[in-house]
Amino acid sequence: KAGDLVVDFLGEMYPPWAWQAKQDAIKTVQRIRGMRESGPPEFYNMQLERPPGDAEGFSILFVDAMHHNNYAARLSHSCDPNVEVSLKAIDGKYCINFYAKRDVAPGEELCYNYHSCTDSMKEVEAAFCLCGARRCRASYLAFV
Repeated sequence: KAGDLVVDFLGEMYPPWAWQAKQDAIKTVQRIRGMRESGPPEFYNMQLERPPGDAEGFSILFVDAMHHNNYAARLSHSCDPNVEVSLKAIDGKYCINFYAKRDVAPGEELCYNYHSCTDSMKEVEAAFCLCGARRCRASYLAFV
């Protein structure tokens, strides 16, 4: 039903400096092993603004759902999603929840708007959206 909790998003949270250190460490190991330096796949990750009133102040949080996750990390993008993301800080802990935006039919795919953006038109053009929504933007990336 609209407004109902669908699923909690599970993952490891990092402040920007720790996220970048992790990415650098992964690329170093890839280089040492003779692998292409691409870092880990980013399709399980989320970047979120800290919620209003957070004691840590304003910044971005990186959430890595590659190893500690549930099916929420596998939800697809849609330009007309049926769930939305909510981030709250409760007693110093972050809760990422997906709530139904509207009633969801049994068997209907759960999807949300990734709200991803880039300053590269080449990336926007390569990020095909296949959601099939009437108002599909044709890319899951927005150009900023």
